[in-house]
Amino acid sequence: MSSPIDKQKLFNDMFELIANVDNYTIQEHYKQLLAEKV
Repeated sequence: MSSPIDKQKLFNDMFELIANVDNYTIQEHYKQLLAEKV
């Protein structure tokens, strides 16, 4: 997970997952988690 490409793919996968989540609360929670990691 150290290469930028892997990290980019991880973020892409996470954003895709978030986009597919219908529950707004869960969506906001993951967005907040991502924001803290970036």
